[in-house]
Amino acid sequence: MKHLILVIAILTAAAQLQAQQPASCLELKKIRIDHHLLHQQGETQAELTFKARRCSVLQGPEKPDLAFASEPGISVQVREVTFIPVDDRSSGRAKEMRVSVRLVASPETLVGEHQLHGIMKYQIANSAGDVTPESLAISIPFKVAPPKSDKNEFVEGLKTTGLVLAEIAAAPVFLVFMMIWCPISGECPTC
Repeated sequence: MKHLILVIAILTAAAQLQAQQPASCLELKKIRIDHHLLHQQGETQAELTFKARRCSVLQGPEKPDLAFASEPGISVQVREVTFIPVDDRSSGRAKEMRVSVRLVASPETLVGEHQLHGIMKYQIANSAGDVTPESLAISIPFKVAPPKSDKNEFVEGLKTTGLVLAEIAAAPVFLVFMMIWCPISGECPTC
């Protein structure tokens, strides 16, 4: 009972703290993952699209920093960060940002649903021009599937069927050959 009360108290405090924090400038609007999943011993690209609300993201020399928590068997690498500027006169301010992330799974990665958690740190400018740092917690859901098979099962089945049919077709020819060869050579197999 003490543990239940403690958990409720922690959850209530976390909810109050979250309600007091102002909303982030950036919002993760879209996650696109190539082929919708990641295979064991494979890799895929994830494209994250962030949109700015009531502010602009700065695209200067200090690029946004995206760090992910380690996930067993998953390697994560940020490949590219691109910005869509407000307009030609925006001088380094953007309303949208896209981040390309490479995901690689080892053979030991568990098959099933996964969540990749990370923190994005970036700089924003409000309508008054004030520059402030912000951070945003993100979560990328994806599925890990068994490794891709290099063999095409249909083609393998056709090969096996062809071998069986060739053996069936060769049996009568062998019998006819033995029926002719035995009397001529005098060397007939005995059973």
